[in-house]
Amino acid sequence: MRFGVAERTASDRQHPAPVSDEELARLREAVQRARPESVAISLLLSFANPVNEHRVRKTCAPCPFRGRSTVLINAYLANAYLAPRMQHDLQWLAEALDA
Repeated sequence: MRFGVAERTASDRQHPAPVSDEELARLREAVQRARPESVAISLLLSFANPVNEHRVRKTCAPCPFRGRSTVLINAYLANAYLAPRMQHDLQWLAEALDA
């Protein structure tokens, strides 16, 4: 699943379209309804000025986060998807080995 927010960070670190409180409220409701195991955040150019990313991260809490926005977003998305499942599998394996 994927949720978008209307925001823009420019390469000069300015926010020509900062994320609005209304957008964050809409995002919070959508994430709460979805009840994800983890969240990956990808805001283009947020490394230049992470204010919008931090606001989105705070909005989505208490979901665990995997990574942050970079050109390696596919790896972060895969990690956000796989980490909870792998944790479960590794816990099962550890319990099986202890038995």
